Amino acid sequence: MAVFITGASSGLGAALAKQYAAQGHTLGLLARRRDRLHELASSLPGRHYLYVVDVQDRDELARLLRAQVPLPARDPQDHRSLSMNDLQKLEALELEAKQLEKSISDARAAGQVPRAEALTARRERVLARLRDL
Repeated sequence: MAVFITGASSGLGAALAKQYAAQGHTLGLLARRRDRLHELASSLPGRHYLYVVDVQDRDELARLLRAQVPLPARDPQDHRSLSMNDLQKLEALELEAKQLEKSISDARAAGQVPRAEALTARRERVLARLRDL
């Protein structure tokens, strides 16, 4: 199960993170304080993903929610965090990948094999950039 916890860098949020991590859940940890978030993440077993964001900033939080960022399967020792700029890039890349998928389908339906192959290669580059983010 994936668990998303706001206010994860201290108090109740940190306690919940420790409890869910001990049960083997994948965590999405959200907090304002990057240093405290990384400190917590390094003490937890299992997979988790960090989001440095202020939940009181409605615009920032809305962008995070719109991005619908999945919790990726990452090395448990990889505690990279996504900034809001990264989330915007992620959202743009996901949209581009979806648009390319439609273009590939249209090209195939029209018998435009070379175009479909070129679009497929471009889509693969976009997906690789998504994985690297």
